[in-house]
Amino acid sequence: MTEIFSTDSLLNTFKRHNLDSFDALWEIELPWFEEPNKRRSGWSGVSQHSLLQENGESLNLFIKRQQNHNTPCLRHPIKGEPTFAREYRNIIKLQRLGIPTIDPVYFGERRVNGDSQSILISVALDHYQTVNELFPKVENQTGLVDAIASLASQMHQTGLTHYCFYPNHIFVAQDEQGAFKPRLIDLEKMRYIPIASRRPKKDFVTFIRRAAFMGKDNLHRLLESYIAQSHCMRAGDKTYRHLQALIERLDYSG
Repeated sequence: MTEIFSTDSLLNTFKRHNLDSFDALWEIELPWFEEPNKRRSGWSGVSQHSLLQENGESLNLFIKRQQNHNTPCLRHPIKGEPTFAREYRNIIKLQRLGIPTIDPVYFGERRVNGDSQSILISVALDHYQTVNELFPKVENQTGLVDAIASLASQMHQTGLTHYCFYPNHIFVAQDEQGAFKPRLIDLEKMRYIPIASRRPKKDFVTFIRRAAFMGKDNLHRLLESYIAQSHCMRAGDKTYRHLQALIERLDYSG
């Protein structure tokens, strides 16, 4: 069994609520935040929960639990490993690289009667909204576009590709000065891609196809802002032309 609390302080908070073990976290009865994802003999679901801390403030959490919801990997090509295990490693990787993402609280993994079970808990992103939610509300839309481009550039410069770079997988808040602070979520598919040009191609094709709501001019701005910061794509190269053509083909009527 694997059990990791991010800090001793968090461990103590969970201990005060008798939630400092895998068993207790697995058995806690909470409503699903959304319908669990079921595939083959496995499932994966997420719940919200709040714990009162010693300082009197609430710690708002997302508790993700799954059973037999595995993905093949080099170490376990047949049985696979829990998708939360990969996601947790990628969260830690981004944190070490200084790329903003969610704050993990706990990761646990075990096998019981042949079943693979895992738990991943993170701090809720209070005061953050997805790009889909925030974009129509803000006056400085170009500032938000530039922040998304900067986040993508920061990730791609390290060799990483998100592989699910959807607008609703980027959460954004604004600070008191109005600056946008984006964070990446849903990292289970993130991976290293050695060929630099493939990183923006994969992630921006995914993003652009779901971002017609941002408008053509803003999507072109996204690419221009990105190439000003990244060595992974240049104006006029094959990837740039492919993405420009995709932007032109989008249906903006809806």
